[in-house]
Amino acid sequence: MYVEDVLGEYELDRLTIATLASHSSLQIVHGAKAEGFRTALVALRDRYWFYGQFSHLVDRFVVVDSWRELCSERVVGELRRLYSVFVPHGSYVEYVGLDCATSLPLPIFGLRSLYGVEADQWAKVALLREAGIPVPRVYRVGEDFEGVVIAKLPGAKGGRGYFVVRSPQEVTQRIESLVRLGLVENPNEVLLQEYLVGVTAYFHYFYSPILGRTEILGADVRYESDVDGLRRVPVALSLELGLEPTFTVV
Repeated sequence: MYVEDVLGEYELDRLTIATLASHSSLQIVHGAKAEGFRTALVALRDRYWFYGQFSHLVDRFVVVDSWRELCSERVVGELRRLYSVFVPHGSYVEYVGLDCATSLPLPIFGLRSLYGVEADQWAKVALLREAGIPVPRVYRVGEDFEGVVIAKLPGAKGGRGYFVVRSPQEVTQRIESLVRLGLVENPNEVLLQEYLVGVTAYFHYFYSPILGRTEILGADVRYESDVDGLRRVPVALSLELGLEPTFTVV
């Protein structure tokens, strides 16, 4: 059944805003409640204890043992009965996989075509350039570069596994290690990007299809473990202990 057919069976005055119980889900359901919608969260069984405490914001929980169950007949059927419109967030593609994310037979707020971009670091850079947005220089594994680069692994991992290096030789050594550990399958998918020191502000954009404009809703600073914590360690001690920064977004 096509999504248009699913939507055709919905009672539009009884819509439910649904999402995964992760990332910014509590902000999403809070906003949905403020706009008068019913809400639903698809929650992992071992995380339900936490999200269940927000029952004043969530009308229905759909409990699963794995995120990949999102595309199962049981979960899709339950969400359809709630007349759900699914709102993706930063964990969506990484947790459920690109195939499920793209083919989920539910109405989705946003563009499915962007999921492939989120899963591909090189596609992200290409899209930013096409939009006329300045981006730092990028390189592939094996290419020469000058200065410092940050290596970004494929997928939407919230900075997990990223590392900073100063030479192509260092890159090769680190990537070979990650391949042996099974954390990287294809080194060509790894993006090396010029490391720039600057303001780490994360701006929140939203395109309003109603008003036909792009809006800036605010900004925040992402705390990354453990590079932000290392700022409290004296440089000499950090060098003595051989501490290397990691960039996992908390």
